[in-house]
Amino acid sequence: MWADGGGGSVAFMTDSTLQAQLDEVRALLARARELFGEAPLPPPADIAPAADAVQNWVR
Repeated sequence: MWADGGGGSVAFMTDSTLQAQLDEVRALLARARELFGEAPLPPPADIAPAADAVQNWVR
């Protein structure tokens, strides 16, 4: 099927696609750190759904 018999170009394309996605995620993370800082504030502890909210959704 392939000249080299192993389909190496498909594996290379997959690796390069994954690498491109990883590079994009790293760039987005770097941008988020520029916008929000290294250690953004934790979410407020007093915001929580009502204790019986799940019961209403599951019915």
